[in-house]
Amino acid sequence: MAEQPETGGPAPRANLPPVTRVALAVWVALCLVGGATVGSVTGRFIQAGPHMTGSGIQAPPLDHSIAHLRMVEPRPGEPVMGTPGTPEITTYTVKQGDTLWEIARMHGTDVESLAAINDIAAREYLQPGQRVTVLSTPGLLCKVGPGDTLWGISSTHGIPVNEIMEANRLESSTLAVGQVLILPGAKPAAVVTARAASLSSQAVPGFAWPLNGRITSPFGRRWGRMHEGIDIAAAHGTEVKAARAGVVTFAGWYGGGYGNTVFLDHGNGITSVYAHLSRVSVNRDSSVLQGQALGSVGSTGFAFGPHLHFEIRVNGVPQDPASSLP
Repeated sequence: MAEQPETGGPAPRANLPPVTRVALAVWVALCLVGGATVGSVTGRFIQAGPHMTGSGIQAPPLDHSIAHLRMVEPRPGEPVMGTPGTPEITTYTVKQGDTLWEIARMHGTDVESLAAINDIAAREYLQPGQRVTVLSTPGLLCKVGPGDTLWGISSTHGIPVNEIMEANRLESSTLAVGQVLILPGAKPAAVVTARAASLSSQAVPGFAWPLNGRITSPFGRRWGRMHEGIDIAAAHGTEVKAARAGVVTFAGWYGGGYGNTVFLDHGNGITSVYAHLSRVSVNRDSSVLQGQALGSVGSTGFAFGPHLHFEIRVNGVPQDPASSLP
């Protein structure tokens, strides 16, 4: 006579029918890969019956019924947690009751990265219907600007070049202005800007004031994030001049709140930026002399009143312009 399992304990795994063993294996894989709990898995992937508990799955009844554990498709718009592979950028629409922590957990990232990418506070309440950009791994996104290089971005954020290339499926180190790069493992602004601030006192010779005016917002932390230049107040339409001779690498509307902007390349990895202009008077690839007009003061982009936002970067790392101006 075949030996029967003890009535007080769980049935041996070998006695479970194949379909049930597969379902159990999938449940275990979801928990291990995605860091999920029974509640989150059953809520999104499994129709659970009375044989699931808060601490695990009890053995099925001796008749081997599998009705208690039936895999179903993920709900529309929800990712399969913990999907391995190259990091991806997606957009998630906030639902009633969602928190940053829950969204980060669902997508395999962390709250700090999610908050930094979307420029929102970690404790900020989300609104249903709000759309947030999600990176499927802890890290940051970086929009390539004029003069940026892969080496400079790598140095600024402390991420090896080969890891950036692999995450973005890059076949060469050539970057395009406006290109968005995934920086896996990069730290949010509080850490990254500390690196930039450590170099902020480095004076870069050869610069002159781009216009006469008063600094209304200095280089450094502002509103919980890094202000990577200085704001110089002046009347609307005041002429903005090149602070140093160089070549125009960008002239026009630039995203990220900059508005009408001019980028100048001064060689040796040195770049200057002139933002919020009411108009631009130079063209890309043209050479300019120090003191030559680039445009006029305005308040385009994200700006409160007319002023010039002025930056100096060395190998992509922002420096305090006030340290370089006479």
